[in-house]
Amino acid sequence: MKRMWTLLKKDIWTSFTDKTILLMAFTPAILAMIFRMVYFDPWMLILTTGLFNIVLVPLTDFPLLLVEEKERDTLSLLSRSGVTLAQFAAAKAVACLVVGELMAVVVFLIAGADMSLLPEYLLIHLAGVTALLPWGFLTGVYAKDQNSVNVYAAISVV
Repeated sequence: MKRMWTLLKKDIWTSFTDKTILLMAFTPAILAMIFRMVYFDPWMLILTTGLFNIVLVPLTDFPLLLVEEKERDTLSLLSRSGVTLAQFAAAKAVACLVVGELMAVVVFLIAGADMSLLPEYLLIHLAGVTALLPWGFLTGVYAKDQNSVNVYAAISVV
């Protein structure tokens, strides 16, 4: 459990320091601010940017976190230190879920919807992101570097 916690902290830190992951994570929030100036219906704003967030987090952030370890050649070191593949993948997945939920809250607040509906929105968002995590895992496994993740993710998103 201690290894998992350590990996999770590192992955959450990486999610907020890696430029590509940060850009992908904040894209729905940036679009929400732009869309907020264009139209004022909070539900249309939440639907548009929320769906965008549901797709971006598991299909770009999760594979980028996986490939980062490949690029740094730390997979063998993690294996020798006793980290299983399940712990490795779970730490990356939970980090993506945490970042995705944080961005969902930001989008919800920007939209200006009724705060009593936030728990339901987060639950639906969590279910959507979790459903797409296996596809992001496959993308991360087959990609050899961050550039190929971006290509594969673009194909997956479309």
